[in-house]
Amino acid sequence: MISALMSFVLAWNAEYAGFVHFHNWDFRANDISSTSHMALPSGGLFPANLAAAICTADSACNSFDIEPDLGQNAFRTMNFNQSMDMYLANDTAIVPASYCKVESLWLACDNDGYFQAGQVIASFALPPDLVHSSCVQNPHCVGFTVSNLGTYGTLFQRGDANFHKGYFALPSPST
Repeated sequence: MISALMSFVLAWNAEYAGFVHFHNWDFRANDISSTSHMALPSGGLFPANLAAAICTADSACNSFDIEPDLGQNAFRTMNFNQSMDMYLANDTAIVPASYCKVESLWLACDNDGYFQAGQVIASFALPPDLVHSSCVQNPHCVGFTVSNLGTYGTLFQRGDANFHKGYFALPSPST
């Protein structure tokens, strides 16, 4: 009985049209190691398809970014957080501010920095369905987190244009 209750609170189960749902993720990503920032021998960036292949080959990697201002790619792991779920918009017909799109096995977003000043729109002590509807109604919202207890959430907006393009491994259908 207790294990059934624990599995229930480990992820919010609602799916919302126009959003990709990442279970147990608080939208933070950590570099895999101090050497996970890489560039081509000539100093150029790995193309996205090559960076995706490199990340896929490493079991610890489920996210990477492209950093043209630094001339490198960063390979990362998404921060597991059993108390939060993340929803990123990927359909401009539903969420006009959306700038993520599905590319093969990845969600590609034009900006991947969400905990910088000015990127949090608001946090609410509301159930996830109301956090979702708040995001859809807000012309700047690109995604939101919800607590897996269903008690609060946070809306995010597009960040500074200088942030890096981020790629996030799509959740498996059973996740």
